[in-house]
Amino acid sequence: MEITLTLHGILRDYMPHQARGKTTLTLSNRTNIEQIIKSLNIKQSVSVAVDGREVEIDYVLQDGDHLHMFCMIAGG
Repeated sequence: MEITLTLHGILRDYMPHQARGKTTLTLSNRTNIEQIIKSLNIKQSVSVAVDGREVEIDYVLQDGDHLHMFCMIAGG
């Protein structure tokens, strides 16, 4: 199956510069978002959305999904 992955903000550093934060991934069935986070070696806390809706990292991806990852920030 194939999904589109878009990394936003500082998370773009986990992809080659020429990718501009967006790529297509070919994955095996039953791949969840946490597995992708681990494979990219992302250590920051992230917020994720699939096809425009916020989901948890245990969400199992489906063919054609568009996954967005955002770095969680805190302020005060």
